[in-house]
Amino acid sequence: MRLKQIYMRKRMQQIRHHLAPVLENMGMKAYLGTKAGCYYVEFETPEGRSPLALAFPPNPDGGRPSWSEAFTEYTDQRFEKLGKTGWKHRREWGQICLPLVREGEGPVDVEELFSVIAHKLRHYGITPFERVDKELKSQTLAHIFWAVGKEIPSLAIVRIPIEDHEFPDEDWAKWDALTFMDHEGRRIHMCHAHGYQKGPIYADGEKIGEIDATHSHYYSASAKLAYRLAHGQVSDKLLIVTDIW
Repeated sequence: MRLKQIYMRKRMQQIRHHLAPVLENMGMKAYLGTKAGCYYVEFETPEGRSPLALAFPPNPDGGRPSWSEAFTEYTDQRFEKLGKTGWKHRREWGQICLPLVREGEGPVDVEELFSVIAHKLRHYGITPFERVDKELKSQTLAHIFWAVGKEIPSLAIVRIPIEDHEFPDEDWAKWDALTFMDHEGRRIHMCHAHGYQKGPIYADGEKIGEIDATHSHYYSASAKLAYRLAHGQVSDKLLIVTDIW
């Protein structure tokens, strides 16, 4: 792992050196992060972010992050309203991933490679940061809301403290939650927070199940569960979403 980090630091030095003119002209800085096992390089200004990122996937042989394996990732993200709740979710409308070096092209031409990256950065420009007071960050809950919002008229969005958290009063230490009254008159909270694999489901404060956010194909199961709770087609036993479908 340490060897990979050393090589990635060298890649960042290359990026900052070769892209210096376009970064300076656009007022951007390059930042390194990780996501889904990949090293990601993103470009930001104080006012916004480029929709273009560079990704270095994990090498199956455990080798160094390589330009021959790297790709550009263009992501179209815009806020969408969540009904009439006053909340919004930063929705991913589309994504395009393209390799920087085509298979069989031979040795990497570094100057040409960075010329392509610089052109794309100028072409896509900067997407301004849009700050909203009520942002639902959980993609899982957003998709559940869009699936059942019209079927559950009382559906609302709130934040509730994460149980036993060290800083319960901070917004970042709270669950985002979809809340509604179930068929028995109980107050339901379906909870999740960005970055968590699972979130609890409460009925009048008592945990009765979990939302599984490990894969997008669980969204529909969670939406069906919300519908069943609201309309009286579910038992009181502990509900683990992945177990009932």
